[in-house]
Amino acid sequence: MSISKKHECRIFLIFFFMLILFQHLLFSTGAVAYEASLLEGPYLLQVEAPARGIKKVEKKSLSDLTAVGQFWSVLIGIDDYDHWPKLSTAVKDIEALKDLLETKYRFDPNRTKVLKNKGANRREIINAFEWLVDNVGEEDNVFIYYAGHGDLNKVTGYWVPVEVGQNSKADLIGNSTIRDYIGAMKARHIYLVADSCFSGSLLGSTRSKPPLSSERYFQEAYKRISRQGLTSGGLEPVSDNGYDGHSIFSYYFLKGLRENAAPFLTASKLFDEIAPAIANNSNQTPISRPIRDVRDEGGEFFFVLKNAVITDGDHSGNTDALGQQIKAEQRRIEEEKVQLEKEKQRLREIASQQLRIEKEANEKLAEQKRKIGEERLELDRQKQIPNETDKKMREENKKSDESIFIPPTF
Repeated sequence: MSISKKHECRIFLIFFFMLILFQHLLFSTGAVAYEASLLEGPYLLQVEAPARGIKKVEKKSLSDLTAVGQFWSVLIGIDDYDHWPKLSTAVKDIEALKDLLETKYRFDPNRTKVLKNKGANRREIINAFEWLVDNVGEEDNVFIYYAGHGDLNKVTGYWVPVEVGQNSKADLIGNSTIRDYIGAMKARHIYLVADSCFSGSLLGSTRSKPPLSSERYFQEAYKRISRQGLTSGGLEPVSDNGYDGHSIFSYYFLKGLRENAAPFLTASKLFDEIAPAIANNSNQTPISRPIRDVRDEGGEFFFVLKNAVITDGDHSGNTDALGQQIKAEQRRIEEEKVQLEKEKQRLREIASQQLRIEKEANEKLAEQKRKIGEERLELDRQKQIPNETDKKMREENKKSDESIFIPPTF
């Protein structure tokens, strides 16, 4: 046998034994999954033992939550009290919060009520709670924010509506009333934030939280019902002063929401980020706890960005919900394109009109300049006529003088 044939035979034997080894390793494992990050793309390569086949399975991510319902909000801010000391930041706090929620997060203006100053009387606050009870669905989310005076007696704490006198305890809105309305709401998640004195009396005891880095936690926490509360202080007075025209509590609450880049921000994580800054820059300590006696089951309220991708949560291959979302997003983009074209057409018409007006103005100006030039020429011509007449008369007089003979005298 020649050397080349021996070499080919060795290569064949090596290849044959490698093939046998590969099959043995492949078939001896029940089901082996290789992370997509080792290859390319957001998939897992899964090898199934019975069929010995390979298929692609969509990789689960943090955004794979269950379907998210609508977001409702009631924002209450009172500065101009009738009988209590005036405040200076409450109204500005809720106005800035409303703008932020509607521009960055999934809050709809049609599902938002803003009560401020005279509009934040006891009747309107109760009506707002009734509105939530009557309209919020079982999969929906409710956010309530109160900025104003609070009061406390030996039994409970209170919110102070704008018109209530300092000795009118019966007209205050007690914590028990607030809890009753929250308990009557069908929402999956409710988040109550109170920036007022003595607001901590509304909350229950603390609860332990799983690590926030767990995907399972995010998926499970959204499914479980939550009734969470955040207060600017405990049973002590809190400050109305802070930075940029906001209370110290509201300033950092807004800052946390503005700087968030995560598609899903939990109320607990927001508290963890802002509480140290508030405590370090004031004499108040924020408290975040579940609201007691209103069916809290350990879930989490989520602030969801407008551009966050939310899927069905079923990873078995059902893509109907995702397909519907894609179609809805495509429709939204097409609608925005139509609106953009309309706006471009409107701007083009405005620009064309401005050009037409400018052209007409230039033409009028040119016509006026032409007329002024003609008038000047006519004026100069009129001035020249008397000069020529005088010249002719002087010449005629001169000739006349020369024609007259005056005899000499002796």
